[in-house]
Amino acid sequence: MDLIRRLKVNQLRLINSIYKSGQLNLAAESLSMSQPAASRILSEIEQVIDVRLFNRSPRGMKPTLIGKMVCERAHSFIMDIDDMSREITEFKRGLGGRVTVGAVTGASVTAIIPAIANLKSIVPHAEVCVSIGSSPTLLEDLHAGKHDFVLARTSSDVDTRELDILPAGNERVGLIVNKKHPLAGVKNIKVHDLRGYEWILPPLNSPMREAIDKAVFYNDIIPQPNIIEATSLLVSIQIILNSTAISSVSTEVANLFTGGQLGDNITILNFKTPINLPPYYLLKLKNRRLSPIANRFKDLVLEALNQTKTEY
Repeated sequence: MDLIRRLKVNQLRLINSIYKSGQLNLAAESLSMSQPAASRILSEIEQVIDVRLFNRSPRGMKPTLIGKMVCERAHSFIMDIDDMSREITEFKRGLGGRVTVGAVTGASVTAIIPAIANLKSIVPHAEVCVSIGSSPTLLEDLHAGKHDFVLARTSSDVDTRELDILPAGNERVGLIVNKKHPLAGVKNIKVHDLRGYEWILPPLNSPMREAIDKAVFYNDIIPQPNIIEATSLLVSIQIILNSTAISSVSTEVANLFTGGQLGDNITILNFKTPINLPPYYLLKLKNRRLSPIANRFKDLVLEALNQTKTEY
C-alpha cells in the first residue's frame, strides 16, 4: 500500500493535533474545522491505513500501538513541512532567518546572550526567539516542535532516545541579599548563620530548590525555614530590596544583578559551601533538521559555552 500517495498533509496535521491535544474537539479547533469534519477525516485516514489509530474514551483519545507510531511520524513530517515553509518565506523576503531556542536561566546569560550578539554581527536581520523556563517545560516544548534546540537538564524520567545530547555547562547557586543585610560582607558564612531569615526560593522539586534544601535545610540547623516560593526574578528582587530575605539564583544571574546600578543595592553572600546544580545539555530532536541560521546559532552557542569553560 502506497500511503504516501494516499495520505494528505491536512490529514497528517489532524493526526498530529489529536496526538498533541488528546481531544478531537481541540484538534478540530486548532485546525479551524468543525468536529464532525475532523471526525470524518479521521475515519477516512483509518480506512486508508486499515487500522484504528486512537482509542476513544470519556477522558479523550489515546493512540493505539500502531497509532503512536503513525502519530510520531506525522509529527516529524509536519515539523519538516513547517520548517521548509518558514525557510522559503524567509528566503523570499530576503531575511536572515529565524531561530527559536529555550534555556534555563543561567545558560541564557552564559551562552544565549553572547551568541545573539555574535549572530547579529554576522546576520543583522536574523530573528532570535528565546524562551526561559524550567527544564521539563523546555523539553515539552522541544518535543512539540516549538524550539530548534534547548539548553536544559535531563532526568531519569526523560526518554533521551529521540534526542541529540551535547554536554553544555554547569551552574552554581548564588545567594543574593540587600546590601544592607546583616550578613552582607561577612566572610565564610556557615549554615547556622542563615537562621532566622526569610527565603525566596523556586518551587519544590526544581533542581535549584533541591540543591538549596540539601545544602542548607536538610541538616536541621534551620528546622522551620520561612519560605516564599517565587518563579519570577522581578518578584524576588523586589522582596530582597525591601527586607532581609535571602534569594537563590544561578551565579551567572547573581553576577549580572550585582553589577551596574543594581549592584548598588544587591550583593552575593559569601557562603562557605559551594551549592552546585546538575549539569545542563544542548538538546535537539534527532529527527529535526536545523535550518542554516539555526545551525549557525547553535555553533555560536557552543563557542560561548567553550569560552566560559576556558575562563574557569
